[in-house]
Amino acid sequence: MEKWEHVVLQVLVNPGGPELQLQPPQEGLTTELQSRGAADVMAVLNELGAAGWQLVAVEESRSYWLKRQAPPPRSKPAQVRRVR
Repeated sequence: MEKWEHVVLQVLVNPGGPELQLQPPQEGLTTELQSRGAADVMAVLNELGAAGWQLVAVEESRSYWLKRQAPPPRSKPAQVRRVR
């Protein structure tokens, strides 16, 4: 069964101007979003698409839901049993 990761890209309206926010934060991308404005929504969506994220829903052009296939779970290291 396939497992998916989900994120929401939100356009927040602040007194200083629109701001993009990604929830939950994604390493390497979240910090970069803080310096970008709402005019970059398409560019950010394209970057997320290139990273494997698929747009699945949009709400009033302020919230964008995305998903991507979750990486396979890491297997536990084999336990070594000592034979006496």
